[in-house]
Amino acid sequence: MKRWASFTIIICFCAVILGALTWKLNVASGVTATEEYIHKVRDGLAEINLPKTNDSSLVNAIPEGLSDFFQSRSGVSISQSNRDLLRSAEQNARNNSKEVDAAALTQILTDIALERLPTLSDTEIANITNSLRGFDAPDLPQSFQNGRSMVKLRGSAYKGMSADDFNSKLTEARNDGASNSVMQGLIYTLLEKEIDQRVYLFSQADPQFFGGTKSRMTPAQALLITYSVIADDPLFTQAEIAQRMQYNQQLGSRASGSNFPSPQGHKAFGDNGHLYSSPVSILLNDASVERLLTLVQERGN
Repeated sequence: MKRWASFTIIICFCAVILGALTWKLNVASGVTATEEYIHKVRDGLAEINLPKTNDSSLVNAIPEGLSDFFQSRSGVSISQSNRDLLRSAEQNARNNSKEVDAAALTQILTDIALERLPTLSDTEIANITNSLRGFDAPDLPQSFQNGRSMVKLRGSAYKGMSADDFNSKLTEARNDGASNSVMQGLIYTLLEKEIDQRVYLFSQADPQFFGGTKSRMTPAQALLITYSVIADDPLFTQAEIAQRMQYNQQLGSRASGSNFPSPQGHKAFGDNGHLYSSPVSILLNDASVERLLTLVQERGN
């Protein structure tokens, strides 16, 4: 019974770090939802503007550009040491064609998740739980405050789990460790689906995003995809995200019958995100980013 409880919370832990790509779209007549989604991703990738050439001045600017992007969307920035590491890793990958494919990135993130779970502190578990309870603000309508007694896990059958239950089960899984081969296989399978989805969408949105290859990623591309998975950020343009935050406020006001908090002063994603709250600051902290960039360098070929 205890082992089954551990499997249950491993599924929930995976749901913490996985996006479900369930964004709703206002689709024009004659255009499929997938086509509309890809169009919006194309515009977003163009705004991020990762260089498609090996121009050294453009490549050198990538770490600052990604750090600013992550900060503006989720409040998480890349430390100076990791920006320096990303700069050298990106230059090396582009100069020597040492990139990773989707399968390699999936294995890297699986390894990091298995390393990270047993090291979570009680404070980190409490913060993860609180983040997954959803957006909060002093003027949050009472009906939404009541809903914060439950955690919200994307793509999971456990959306009705209470925050207290989630906290205790994640603590139990931390204490049990995560070395079981079945757990490793489960985490890999769930990650594989999400990463493959994003690789497909990005390659459809911008065929040159991966340099014309099927799905081989430089360290910067791998980091961007990892961020998208963890934050559940679809990488739409800033204007599109701002519009959706306003729409989220309108929906919340109509649903509760009182004013839902304005998105002004709030990030769309990350801890206490107005659109989706997830513990990005813990799951994509300095140590995890450093580990990701290191493994991408080591396993690139």
